Amino acid sequence: MVLLVVSLGFTSEQKPFSLQQVDTSTLESLITKELNKVRIEAKLIPLKENQALKKAAEDQAKYISSIGKLSHRQPNKQKEKARNRVVFYGGKMQGIGENTAYIKVFETALYKGKNGQIDTVNISSMDQAVDYIVYAWMNSEHHKTNILYEKFRETGLKVVYNKQLKTLYAVQVFGYPYE
Repeated sequence: MVLLVVSLGFTSEQKPFSLQQVDTSTLESLITKELNKVRIEAKLIPLKENQALKKAAEDQAKYISSIGKLSHRQPNKQKEKARNRVVFYGGKMQGIGENTAYIKVFETALYKGKNGQIDTVNISSMDQAVDYIVYAWMNSEHHKTNILYEKFRETGLKVVYNKQLKTLYAVQVFGYPYE
């Protein structure tokens, strides 16, 4: 399930995208920064990047980009679920969560606004994309639970741009290690 929304103005990065190239590394940094602000406001520690979680997120983001739809599963049994992917990339986590999202860019699309209205939006800049993903995840009960789960200490986030579909796919994997 994906909640589509309009920009809320969380960020100050007005940098436009190029149809041929989207700076996904900057998007990842900005999304992580905004989500950590949300955690700090909730009196939680910010999430630290974990390479195994990032590789698991990247694997899933590339997979869902290739099939053109959101999913938390893959047909490859070694990478079927988020936990399998984390283990595949050498991670050892007691608890794992995963958020996925997608957003159409460079074309007019209908998005659900913050007051429930349907708005026509053309997402073509960093701030709009970051706002969309943060707002969508924070307004979805399951995604918000992952973001604000106090035991999660580490994360990996990956954004993949599918040029043919003009779509950004974002995956964030959360974890906390065995104690």
